[in-house]
Amino acid sequence: MIMTPSAVSAMMTSLFGKKVAVKKTTPMDPAEVGKSMLATYLRDDGSVGALCIADVPLVAYAGAGLTMLPVGYAKEMAKTGELAENVQDNFGEILNIASRLFNSPRTPHVTLSEVKLKPVLVPPEVGAVISKPAHRVDLELSIPGYGDGRMTLIAAGPAGAK
Repeated sequence: MIMTPSAVSAMMTSLFGKKVAVKKTTPMDPAEVGKSMLATYLRDDGSVGALCIADVPLVAYAGAGLTMLPVGYAKEMAKTGELAENVQDNFGEILNIASRLFNSPRTPHVTLSEVKLKPVLVPPEVGAVISKPAHRVDLELSIPGYGDGRMTLIAAGPAGAK
């Protein structure tokens, strides 16, 4: 598992071709999950292995920046919270690549399973991982030329652990 600010920065910098600054920050308020994008990564046995929670500004800035959409377009989405489908799809690609942040020779393999924008209900198995993570890192990312947003990476404990 390589859920570190430097690993996230390296991954994002390779995608954007410009240095993406990443630093640790305070944890997001649990109520923010319902206002964010929630990605669920499953282990090969089908259990929840990891989660990524990204706030709307990060989705807007990174999703737009990935394909160099206009900055004003991204800022408007970040402000209103209404994210265009193409920007959500772009961020979904980032989330897919981000699975490498959870995979290592010493951890169970995970793959991106589901991405939900502003989930109304969080499944119990996902809620359990959020409330009792094996590892968690809260980050602020600065997307060059666009803006800042927040991301939380969460790794689940061993499958079947309560």
